[in-house]
Amino acid sequence: MNPQDRCTSCWKARLLLGVVFLLVALCTPQIGDDAKSVEKDGAKKNALGKDMTPAEVHFRDGSKLKLTLREERIELVTAYGKLLIPTSEIRQIDVGFHIDAASSKRVEAAIGRLGSTDFKEREKATSELLALAEKAFPALVEAAKSNDMEVVARAEDVMAKLREKVAQENLDRPAHDVVLTADSRITGHIAAESFKVKTAQFGDQLVQLGDLRSLHLAGAEADIVALPDPGSLMNLQEKIGKSFVFKVTGNVNGGIWGVGVYTPDSPLATVAVHAGILKNGQTGLVKVTIVPGQNIYVGGQQNGVNSQPWNGGFTGAYQVSKP
Repeated sequence: MNPQDRCTSCWKARLLLGVVFLLVALCTPQIGDDAKSVEKDGAKKNALGKDMTPAEVHFRDGSKLKLTLREERIELVTAYGKLLIPTSEIRQIDVGFHIDAASSKRVEAAIGRLGSTDFKEREKATSELLALAEKAFPALVEAAKSNDMEVVARAEDVMAKLREKVAQENLDRPAHDVVLTADSRITGHIAAESFKVKTAQFGDQLVQLGDLRSLHLAGAEADIVALPDPGSLMNLQEKIGKSFVFKVTGNVNGGIWGVGVYTPDSPLATVAVHAGILKNGQTGLVKVTIVPGQNIYVGGQQNGVNSQPWNGGFTGAYQVSKP
């Protein structure tokens, strides 16, 4: 073989060897890249799992639903600034008054038209506020303080009609939300209008806070210590601002005074039926919150129980709700 043929053969051999190495490199799995890919997938799974907390939601219509809360943190606006509370640390949320942005605009516009010079506009505004029901109630309470007697008269008329058709506990909602953790009770206003949730029946959904009474998160039931029925709340009327949970059997035979807010000598078992928390003969948990005594307690019949009016005379009074 002459030198020129030998060089040509060497060049072909090198080219063939290079092609072989290139094919091997392309076919060999990139272990480092695969590991990174697995890590990334795992991180996504972890991120998806960590923001899902089992919960039981109590709606204002009395229904309940088990679901998972897909919020990693709850933003609570307090008198001392905003707090971001990890959902994993929350045991219970007692939801105060919330209204969605669209309904809020409707309420504001209707309240503004109660004093219109056009009679038809006043009538339309009155009808719309009645249709908005409990969503309009806090605004109606403020409107009843107006210097315009027409506005006051219409606001009071709508409130009276709403009291006849809407449960009192849905009208007199607290202005603030209360978030309970294992070792603290924090009062403020939840910034969100809705929570992301996942249900077994309907998949991913949004629940409006205005429709909720409370949320009980994983581990919450174990934290509730129910006390025996105290009869009346006379011995606790000094503990204004405190809340207690009692195990009570509903009874329709006791004499009670007040609607929404009850005198401390009103039997809890009868109040629980009047307020719609329990039925006659039903045993369950009732949350009691001690509030300042009232100058006037109104009376009214609800759920087959008649409550009488009363004028003042007590240091404290109480409200009831579902725990």
